[in-house]
Amino acid sequence: MNNNRPDHVQKFFLVAAFVGIGGWLLLLFLVAFWHLVPSTLPNVTQPLPILNENSQVAVGETLIVQLDVVKTVETEVESSTRYITCDSGNLVTLTSNPTNLPVGAYTIISDSVVLPNKVSVGDICTMNFRITYRINPMRVENLVLSSEPFTVVEGK
Repeated sequence: MNNNRPDHVQKFFLVAAFVGIGGWLLLLFLVAFWHLVPSTLPNVTQPLPILNENSQVAVGETLIVQLDVVKTVETEVESSTRYITCDSGNLVTLTSNPTNLPVGAYTIISDSVVLPNKVSVGDICTMNFRITYRINPMRVENLVLSSEPFTVVEGK
């Protein structure tokens, strides 16, 4: 090399270039890995059975839904949403707290939803859950669960 820099300075810049290129390649590999690695979300049998008698629920009554879950790996829930959709086009969003379920195979009976008065009597509706899982720092996956249809009936 024909310039005025000492040999050790040239070696330093050469090593710095290789370290920089290696770092970028490692970062690109990590990002590609995070996007391509398969995720294992919980397996939930669908449609979720409605356990109310004759699949009929009155306004103000508790909606009882069964969830049969098989969860093989620990996953982090980032957010969850519960909502009711009806054939009339009515959409009712309910409050929800994200819950991390344990690993294993089990049945959950969800009885925390009271049918709000925003739902019309005679409507045929479905209970839905949307759960967002954080797979890694770069990726999230959604699991959408839907129940069997239920009929909204007059209160007793």
